[in-house]
Amino acid sequence: MAYTVQLLNLKCLEAQENDGDEMIVKFNGAKVWSSGRFKMHHRLQKENQVSEFDFAGGRRLGPEGWQMLMPYNPKDFEFAGQLGESYLELWEEDFFRDDFLGRSPITAADAERGHITIAFVRDGANYLLTYRVIAD
Repeated sequence: MAYTVQLLNLKCLEAQENDGDEMIVKFNGAKVWSSGRFKMHHRLQKENQVSEFDFAGGRRLGPEGWQMLMPYNPKDFEFAGQLGESYLELWEEDFFRDDFLGRSPITAADAERGHITIAFVRDGANYLLTYRVIAD
């Protein structure tokens, strides 16, 4: 059975680096999102720090509250036509070598589970990634 994976949210509970983390989400090994110029951190002290990205709503939570992502296309966070096992990975981008924070397997059976939140806790980082699986 074919299915769609939809990214919903990424939340930082604890940043790995003092000034914030440059985050990457990969789907089946391909980079599908990065925090770009924003650094994820659990304590928002600088203008470029964000504690949460709401992929479904197109927003980011920074020191001034929720702000819209620009540009934003909700289809950028949906991966349709998947068969068999897929996986999401979370990485922290570094200059020399990116830090792998974990992988979550996904199958069509997950379509019955509603919103799924995975904790990625490794090397001092603590993140929650929420997604859902929709049967095609």
